[in-house]
Amino acid sequence: PSLGNNGHYEFKLGTQAMWKPCRWAALRGDITGFILSRNRECVATAFLNSNVKNIGLPVQAEIKWNYYILHLDMLFTPPNCYGFGGVIGYENYYKSQDDIRFCRSQARDCLGNLEQLSAKTITRNTRVMSHKIRGEAFAQACDWLQFFGGASSVLAGENISKETEWYLGFNAYF
Repeated sequence: PSLGNNGHYEFKLGTQAMWKPCRWAALRGDITGFILSRNRECVATAFLNSNVKNIGLPVQAEIKWNYYILHLDMLFTPPNCYGFGGVIGYENYYKSQDDIRFCRSQARDCLGNLEQLSAKTITRNTRVMSHKIRGEAFAQACDWLQFFGGASSVLAGENISKETEWYLGFNAYF
C-alpha cells in the first residue's frame, strides 16, 4: 500500500487563533504548513533544452515540494437567534515549485539517442497559488443535529483552475 501524495511522508505544523469581540461575531484564522519528504517516482523524460513537457517514456526521479494553507474567517450569529449563523471566509493556498532530481543523468529519446536529462522543463509551472472566498450558513436543529450549506470559489491564482463548488451537509453529535 502506498501513502497519499505518491508515497511521500508529510509533516505538518499549524496554528489557530480566534477573537470574539462580541456575543454575535468572531474572527478566526489558521495557518498550516506542510513539508513533504523526498520520494522516488516515475516521471516523463525531460531532456536538456526541450520545450515540451510531460511527453516521453517514464524515468525515475526524486521529487519534493512544500505547501501551506491560510484561512481567515468571520463568524456571525444573530444576537436573538443563536441556532443560526454564517461564515464568510478567505483561503490562500501556496505550493512551492517541485524540486526534481533525476536518478540518472541520461536517457534514450524516441530515436534511440542517448540524451542529457534536465529538470528545468518538467518543473515549469509547478508553483501554485490560489485565492479563494467562501460563505456558509448553518442552523442548529436541536442539541445533537446541525445542518449547513455553502459555496466557495477561486477568484485568482497562478497555475490553478478557477473552480466554484457548492455543498450541503449535517453534523450529528452522539
